[in-house]
Amino acid sequence: MLIKAPAKINLRLEVNSKLDNGYHELSMVNGKIDLYDLIDINKSNNNYNSVKFSIERLNQMSNNYCLDIVNYFSNNYQLDYFDIYITKNIPDGAGLGGGSSDAAALINYFNNEYHLCLNDNELIQLGKTYGADIPYCLYNDICYVEGIGEKITSLGSYPINDIYIICPNIYVSTKDVFINNQKFTPKESSLDITRIKSYLNSKDYNNLLHNDLEESAFNLFPKLKEIKNIISKYGNVVMSGSGSTFILIPSNMTNIDELKNELVDVVIYHTKLLG
Repeated sequence: MLIKAPAKINLRLEVNSKLDNGYHELSMVNGKIDLYDLIDINKSNNNYNSVKFSIERLNQMSNNYCLDIVNYFSNNYQLDYFDIYITKNIPDGAGLGGGSSDAAALINYFNNEYHLCLNDNELIQLGKTYGADIPYCLYNDICYVEGIGEKITSLGSYPINDIYIICPNIYVSTKDVFINNQKFTPKESSLDITRIKSYLNSKDYNNLLHNDLEESAFNLFPKLKEIKNIISKYGNVVMSGSGSTFILIPSNMTNIDELKNELVDVVIYHTKLLG
């Protein structure tokens, strides 16, 4: 069976505080776009599970939580063994949650395909065990996400049909960005659900789009700030997650061909918001 795992974007990300366990309390507005990894799931003839990726570097990872999740379901629900091959289309280390989306897609697949009847809370707790971004990736809607990623409120459907995902060839470590963000002063979120919905309903992307981690990422990679300054001429732009991808919601008169001519060393995807 072939299933899709869509990329995740952060329309807004606020860092509110750092917890004793090293995680950060966040407030985020997350959505999914029609850029997908493809997961091919087949029953195995072997007495073990395997998960392989189309990018060889990922096959050398010491921590493969997609494999951990498959092992969890095989062992705890007496399922078959599986051979899984993941074709990576979502750029790695780009703030698009590709690995988390792959993991979430597998959790949803096993729960639905084998009628395990795990409820939303059980799915969230399971996902959180393997990664903070996985709980949101279990959802399809635009959502308000709080805590370390486990408090999720669906905001419904707000279609945005023209979103450009701009991926510089720069790998950004989430850990390094948060470490470099130590000077950040803890605060309460400036957002609430009413205000978020107001921004979305009125298409006020200038006020909606924001990322507290941009400054830290720009300090580590000054080239990213240069790229954002160029993109900003074409509409509302924000970095997704810890980077390095930028989200552009273009103005009506935007000429994307001009942008492509200015940024010849990046990959640009034309996408839409799902949900």
